[in-house]
Amino acid sequence: RALFLTPRTWTPGGPDDHDVGTDAFMVLVDGIAACQRAGFAPAADAHRLATDVWAALHGIATLRWALPDFAWP
Repeated sequence: RALFLTPRTWTPGGPDDHDVGTDAFMVLVDGIAACQRAGFAPAADAHRLATDVWAALHGIATLRWALPDFAWP
């Protein structure tokens, strides 16, 4: 819950920039860009795709916490 359900304010480049995992997010952006260069990911804005992946993972983590008895595959 602390990682996925704690509201935070974020301003890119602001004083709290690294408090929300900017370095880890940039690893994701760089990884997606590498997959794009290798032809394994669609040609699009890597930051946008990383944001989609990040949001989906947060959703999965939240759902797993909220619905522990669901028949997760």
